[in-house]
Amino acid sequence: MQPMRLQSILITSATLAFAACSSKDPGVPDTSPDDEAAVSPPAADAGGMSFIDVPHSDPPPRPPPPPGITILRRDAVTLALSGSGKFLAAGDLAGQALLWDLERGRFLWTDPTPEGNRLGRVVFAAAAPIYLGGSFHEPDRPWRLWSADALERRGELGESGWVGLDAALDDRATRALTLSSSRDGTQQRLELWDLTVARPATAPAPAVEAKALVTLPVSQVTRGAVAIDAAGVRFALADDIGSVSLMTLAVDPGAPPVELFRTQSEAGTRDESRVSKLALSADGTILYGALGARLMTWPLAADAKTSSLAIGSAADPLPIRGLHRVTTDSVTLVAVTRPAEGGLRFYAADGTPLGALNTGCRCESHALSADAKVAACGCTESSELRWGRVTNP
Repeated sequence: MQPMRLQSILITSATLAFAACSSKDPGVPDTSPDDEAAVSPPAADAGGMSFIDVPHSDPPPRPPPPPGITILRRDAVTLALSGSGKFLAAGDLAGQALLWDLERGRFLWTDPTPEGNRLGRVVFAAAAPIYLGGSFHEPDRPWRLWSADALERRGELGESGWVGLDAALDDRATRALTLSSSRDGTQQRLELWDLTVARPATAPAPAVEAKALVTLPVSQVTRGAVAIDAAGVRFALADDIGSVSLMTLAVDPGAPPVELFRTQSEAGTRDESRVSKLALSADGTILYGALGARLMTWPLAADAKTSSLAIGSAADPLPIRGLHRVTTDSVTLVAVTRPAEGGLRFYAADGTPLGALNTGCRCESHALSADAKVAACGCTESSELRWGRVTNP
């Protein structure tokens, strides 16, 4: 019987010791994981149990951002800036359309899309506080239109069950150009929308009932690109196999658009020949395309010639990640690259360096204001947004 009694005493002692170390003094506040290093356990308790003090090491602090850079602690896959850089719109993998007022440093609002969505494209009008966003996974309708001033959804575009691929707004947000695909990817559609058709005052939101001016079935455009001129009259499409076309609205309402220009790249493989980005001059007379690291220029003048220009240094050309029509006095187009070492670089249509944004991180997405003064970056490593003013070279 003696050994059993001794075993019982040992078990009771250990139980009391465990209770002593696990019980909480009501007067001691809870500690977060970040506070654990400041709380030292006792060396031993009355039951004879000892503790090993394991050093607690915090993760190394993130380096501060470069001067002039502001960090927004949100992740996003697509970004857009308003014309003056006042508003920043973003779309994330949770299907949320996010909006900030950068001038006041405030997060304004979010408009979530149906569950399961991812917001893959957001664009801003150059001269109006209107932005458009498209989803590429199980949307109800593929495109939504918002007002940054009123903080409201203004309308929805497209056929239910389709997904949004790419879009563009004219300068005053009177027309929108959208490229959409059926959910199974077997059909694609290019549509030009009139956004000025107001719904009756008695109708519930949205406040705009868009009218389709052009609906074109297209093919080979699962990763296509679109562009529109300042007035929303001329528009362009690039498909997956190197074909680029420029069209204009017909004079007669209801008539199909008139094709002004078409070209076919012969660069080699499918990816090498694909024009990934498009931009149109304000008057629609010059079409620009990004073909890898080369900027293609197609002027419509009868005596003008197509040009091809490598962006960046000849020894290390950089793929063009964005083409932006801008409203500055001296520059009308900006090509954007994202160097491997991080940040953004900006070039004119003739290849002249215009400036840079040192974000302190690699950018997986970006945005540039229409006045070319403000840029934003979605950081790859830190899953955050960074923005600042473009510095001259």
